[in-house]
Amino acid sequence: MITDFYVLVFFYLVFLKVANLIIKFAKNIQHVLASIIKETTTNVLRYSQANNMRFCFREDDNNFFLEISDDGIGFKNDKTNQSFGIEGMKKRLIDLDGQLEVISQHGVKLKITIPRKD
Repeated sequence: MITDFYVLVFFYLVFLKVANLIIKFAKNIQHVLASIIKETTTNVLRYSQANNMRFCFREDDNNFFLEISDDGIGFKNDKTNQSFGIEGMKKRLIDLDGQLEVISQHGVKLKITIPRKD
């Protein structure tokens, strides 16, 4: 079941259907988003006690957006005890001039923004 999940998520990363258009992400964006999705999914399964996890892909003229959320227990947003996983995601996004916002309130929500460089 998890393997099928990863295949489905990867398919959406490669070909995203938005407003009846198929958009192909650049390979570097595919790799970063795939690693973030894998890390996030692993954390949700191990720690969150969530029943649901949601992925939302969208774009505008300037950016690609990925929002990942769950309905789990959340985590403390204490800068002295930040997760290595979150820090790793932020470091991967730096190469793409991307940003990661973490909201831990009634579960966890990650908001990822990557500028388009067409």
